[in-house]
Amino acid sequence: MAFLEAIENTWTPSPLEMLAPATKAVQSWFLDLGLLAEVPREEHGREATDLKWAEFSCSDDPGTKATWDALAEWQRFYKIDPADLWIMDAALQTCGFAAFRGKSRPGEWVYYPTEKTWPKFNPKFSDGRWHGDLIEPWATFARRVRGELNKELKAYHLILKRMSLDPEPRNEEARDAEWLARYLRGDSWEQIAADLSPKFREPKATAVNYTIRFAERISVTVPKRRPGRRKRGGGPGTKP
Repeated sequence: MAFLEAIENTWTPSPLEMLAPATKAVQSWFLDLGLLAEVPREEHGREATDLKWAEFSCSDDPGTKATWDALAEWQRFYKIDPADLWIMDAALQTCGFAAFRGKSRPGEWVYYPTEKTWPKFNPKFSDGRWHGDLIEPWATFARRVRGELNKELKAYHLILKRMSLDPEPRNEEARDAEWLARYLRGDSWEQIAADLSPKFREPKATAVNYTIRFAERISVTVPKRRPGRRKRGGGPGTKP
């Protein structure tokens, strides 16, 4: 939700406003199925969050095809990577909820993950294999691995803290989400780093590392760009 809120506050035009055509398609589909009359108000959220984007791709139903086409256009407009299926799930569920409530476009994000995304501790080592004393003495190997393990533990602990209800970690989560949204919008790392407070000794490295780590955790594809100058401004779907 931090990422979804960040793109709504960062990307232009508003991603929620641009879901209006898809919401209209979903509403027409619900009308054909009789769902708008049959589903009670208290069930709107559950019914909407049962919708899955992948299931729409293999359906021949005219209603689902119209919804697919509208959301696929939204996906292309904002350059959502095809691998980031959960973002499309969120867009579809958001449209579904707005359609149930009789709205012409969504006013808020509505999304429920397929499973609780509680990260596992999965440490990564630069080289986790000992090749023998002739290449790397055992004491050196053990010291190096312990150092990398402690670094991974600290990073894992930080992730868990940011998933808590404590305000400070959640503020950091929102910050990382905003950095990711800005980078996907087209901002360079240098532009993002320029807005960091002086407390960061290496602002660009901080922005890159925290953003990439956050993107990996929430399964958002970060596009690779060639180094060098880039045009300022402009976002997903905007014309040069």
